[in-house]
Amino acid sequence: MTEDKKLAEKMVLADAKRMFKSLRELLPTDVLTFAELDNYKADKGKPFINLTIGACGKLSRSEAKDAGEMWKKIVRRWPQGPVYIHFLGYDDDPRELWEISKVTRYVRMWAHYAGIRDARDVLPNMGEWGVGFLTACGVPGEGVKVVLPPKTTEH
Repeated sequence: MTEDKKLAEKMVLADAKRMFKSLRELLPTDVLTFAELDNYKADKGKPFINLTIGACGKLSRSEAKDAGEMWKKIVRRWPQGPVYIHFLGYDDDPRELWEISKVTRYVRMWAHYAGIRDARDVLPNMGEWGVGFLTACGVPGEGVKVVLPPKTTEH
């Protein structure tokens, strides 16, 4: 099935608007995007960080590497801080993210570039939900090496 790039972009924007609005209404703490991270005053406490690690139509190796670097920067600054990772553009897809092969392949690449060698590495930041999500996407548990899929030209 060929992806419609314009439709994917519209779905990504719609998902982002809904998600940010919901998070800011529901959480009793500051909700930050990665772009807002550098300007946040540490004396205000640990914020809830909202990190988009992927988007429909943008699941390339370079995107995974960039998102992995963002993850590392966040956890260096707030090692125990709560981080919510998410994808944009899939809200209208009836499948769970871990049922979409493009997404699971991308999550494994992201985990590699983020320095996550065991799904439990994310426990301090994402809790049990994060461990479960990464495991469902094929990020290994204890004693299993992360193996990246072969490089492709697919985006």
